[in-house]
Amino acid sequence: MERGFIRLDGGPVAQETKSGWVVSGSWKGADTAKEGYALFKDCDQIMISAGMTFAKLTSNNAEMSEIFFQEFQTKYLDNLWRQVSDRVVGSDLSHEELMNAKVVMFRCIQKEHYFTEFLALRKNGSVPNTSPIASLNPYLAEDEILRIKGRLQLSELSYEEKHPVILPKCHLSLLLVRHQHKLLNHAGVDTLVSTLRSGYWIVSLRRQAKRVKRECVACKRLDSKHCSQPVAPLPEMMVTKAPVFSVTGLDYCGPLYCVDMPTKKHYILLFTCAVVRAIHLELTDSLTLSDCNLAIRRFASRRGLPRVFHSDNAKTFVGADVQLRKYFGHCSP
Repeated sequence: MERGFIRLDGGPVAQETKSGWVVSGSWKGADTAKEGYALFKDCDQIMISAGMTFAKLTSNNAEMSEIFFQEFQTKYLDNLWRQVSDRVVGSDLSHEELMNAKVVMFRCIQKEHYFTEFLALRKNGSVPNTSPIASLNPYLAEDEILRIKGRLQLSELSYEEKHPVILPKCHLSLLLVRHQHKLLNHAGVDTLVSTLRSGYWIVSLRRQAKRVKRECVACKRLDSKHCSQPVAPLPEMMVTKAPVFSVTGLDYCGPLYCVDMPTKKHYILLFTCAVVRAIHLELTDSLTLSDCNLAIRRFASRRGLPRVFHSDNAKTFVGADVQLRKYFGHCSP
């Protein structure tokens, strides 16, 4: 079948010859129309006996193009029985027509991969224990599609959710996963799997979902690792052995409120050792220079006078720096 399409406007159609399926002119007349319908009436047999699979049919087409192809083919078969004036010719497909095309495709794929199960269900009502889908407890629905019987018959879910369609690991399943991945705006693997499970039971679904996520160009751009800036080396005083609090950082935290004086603000002066990450806290009544100097004196009396102080450019720290240099500047080397 040339590129997997059949024209509906009286153009070339597919015919079977000794050398295989070829494209020839359209049939004309009532007798030839009946012969053509007899040749094409069983779409399942066309797909299977001609050796055509959906992988060959849609490998170069869009994700869901095989749905439109199948429905166009069904439209053509229906038009064979109609008079020329009553034939429906057009490229617009209704929702019902697309759903019918899906049913035909699912039936073809299932008969191609689970033909033994089809025969067993029609004959005995159950599949052999050696079947790869025996654990799914399948049954043959009214539309001749294999579905999971499950345990949700009494739930308020829809029929599709109660009895998902069983699909093998094939090209059609991969197309469904890709299509749903785009509908979900490139969602993650778990979201994709849970959404598809509401209507389909695809073999190795999580593996196919990971493959689609991995091969998606948009997801590669979104999930790519951002450029990281090289980290500068630590200062020498932070990586050199020294007594505790010999290199100290200063900062305020607060305000804090006391129960006895709810309107008065209190602050904590935080002393951090840059070498061993030790912490010392001093409670202050305000952010004034005098309270800051008193907190530093209390700290120095307990921990010793630091060799280096590090702080931001807050006014309190700038004023404390001026006073400390004034009082202890002659002691510094």
